Amino acid sequence: KKKVWVTNRSVDGKEGSTDCYVRVALVYSNSDIGKAVTMKNTDSENWIYGDDGFYYYKNVLKEGESTRPLCTGFMVEAEKIEKTYWEELKDFQIQVYEESVEAKPYESCQAAWEVYEKQS
Repeated sequence: KKKVWVTNRSVDGKEGSTDCYVRVALVYSNSDIGKAVTMKNTDSENWIYGDDGFYYYKNVLKEGESTRPLCTGFMVEAEKIEKTYWEELKDFQIQVYEESVEAKPYESCQAAWEVYEKQS
């Protein structure tokens, strides 16, 4: 069982972090096996899946707060994997990539990330 969530805290553990919006992407060590991955108990109330492959947390994440878990685990459906990849299952990894952007002065996570993308 693996839970995917984000906590807003400063790097040095001291006060001073900023309210933010967060997004996460899942990256698979083998994309063919990744096609057979499903998330368990996905929270579609607090998270939105975007066309860009990121899951966006809808709420502002205040200092010291954590998101609700995006999911509570993963399952790999073996019948969806070609037999040539079965041996690689033991080394298969799911990496979670997280980004955050300052929440102010934006009214929604979509608005904040839209401005961020334009600046990149």
